Amino acid sequence: MADFSMRPAPDAQETRQLLADAGLPDADLTEAHFANFIGAYEHGRLIGVAGLEWHDGTPLLRSLAVEKTMRHRGLGHQLMNTLEARARREGAQEIYLLTLNAAPYFLRMGYGMRPREMAPTALKTASQFSTLCPSTATLMVKPLT
Repeated sequence: MADFSMRPAPDAQETRQLLADAGLPDADLTEAHFANFIGAYEHGRLIGVAGLEWHDGTPLLRSLAVEKTMRHRGLGHQLMNTLEARARREGAQEIYLLTLNAAPYFLRMGYGMRPREMAPTALKTASQFSTLCPSTATLMVKPLT
């Protein structure tokens, strides 16, 4: 694992670029969203980001992106562990996400698949459910207790 540091609220422009490079949507992200992101840095350069979007006390993983040259080194796990710990501290019982192609990765991290219609009502109003992610995206959930 490379030596890196984590900081809250990474720069919006750098975060958007990392998300775009990973093929993740960012069009609806506001400054308020970035306050719930964490960034991983190596020598001052942003190499990974992860963020939560809160809906009535329920966290939805908004994004997880790691620079291509830094993948397969455990950085994504570190980012997710940090977000999950934050969600736990804020009283969340579960954390949700939608994914098109990363279900195997999240299964290894303890997430399980759930039918989309079983999502909490508050999450169904999120832009990821209504416009950003197609209906074919897999809903996953992980208990935090």
